[in-house]
Amino acid sequence: MKTVQHLKDKGKKTAVWMFVILLVIIGGRLIYGNEDNQDTLTFLKTSLTNDNHTPATYMKPETALDSDEVQGRESLSESMGFLLLYAVEAGNESLFEEQYQLLVDYFMDEEGLIYWKIGSSGSPGVPVNALVDDLRIVKALYAAGDQWNKTKYTDTAEQAAGYISRSLTYQSTLVDYSDQSSGGTAHSLTLSYIDVEGIDLLRQQGHIDPNVYDTTIDVLEEAEPKNVFYPKAYNVEKDSFSYDEEINMIDQMITANNRAQLGLPSNALISFIKEEMEQNGVLYGRYNPSDFEPVVKYESPAVYGFLIMYAIQLEDKELALKAYDRMTAFRSNHMSYRGGYSIHEGNTHIFDNLVPLLAIEKLKHTGWI
Repeated sequence: MKTVQHLKDKGKKTAVWMFVILLVIIGGRLIYGNEDNQDTLTFLKTSLTNDNHTPATYMKPETALDSDEVQGRESLSESMGFLLLYAVEAGNESLFEEQYQLLVDYFMDEEGLIYWKIGSSGSPGVPVNALVDDLRIVKALYAAGDQWNKTKYTDTAEQAAGYISRSLTYQSTLVDYSDQSSGGTAHSLTLSYIDVEGIDLLRQQGHIDPNVYDTTIDVLEEAEPKNVFYPKAYNVEKDSFSYDEEINMIDQMITANNRAQLGLPSNALISFIKEEMEQNGVLYGRYNPSDFEPVVKYESPAVYGFLIMYAIQLEDKELALKAYDRMTAFRSNHMSYRGGYSIHEGNTHIFDNLVPLLAIEKLKHTGWI
């Protein structure tokens, strides 16, 4: 017969084991975080948001020597585009409305120009826009107008799309940027800027004619990889492609994703990526195109985020989840930075936080996490 003391001892052991299990569960969450992006959204609000609520590019307010570079707390239209796309993907109408107001209050002028960057206080920078950022914003605005039946979002999309059509073409091809102060327009088109969905929207809405659409998309179709990697840009004036001496994998991933939207394969590039992930378990930020060796030792959560989105296009679940596991290894669980990615010496770039945010939301919609 079991004694009372034996039952008490057993009860204590059970309690201890329950406590251990609870610690394991809590510890697991501390190690791996969560997959609903809430921690990252909180981090963005507390650490990468200016007093006027615009998204800050860095946590620290350093000042760059070159005014053309992004300085610490300056705000980018690139960040606005990713936040708006995320809000649409997540069905978060209140977040979208908040970012929309910031867009029209600080980033857009009456002509439809979207400043590529503004000061931390909201002061406008030089009147220069960037095609890729404008296209992300236009896509998000049109989608939000449909999703929430808000004509103001569609009207603003029309305004921004109109500016693109008036100011960002050269020789019937969309180009990288325009400068309102000089009236100048770029003569080149970066391949990672050729957002097929966004450009097709411009065509559907009547903002560019079929010739401009075809000429621009032809650049993406005609780009030939050299030693696996795609060209960086196309010079419209010279009708020639240029290749980087050091390959930026973010550019490559976006270009491949753009091609996938047209049903075009990038077999050599995806084979290289899979081999790197299989043999080394990582994908570095930059590579030498001659010997395929990394020229940097850093990894970027944004690289893995774009790889996730590319893998979704390819319907490659295994690759997407490998990239997800590696990406979330860079997500902080430190009390001060919980949810932030790639925190180094108390600083991070917002790009390395926004791309994972969107990638995870897209992964959730596939049902893969």
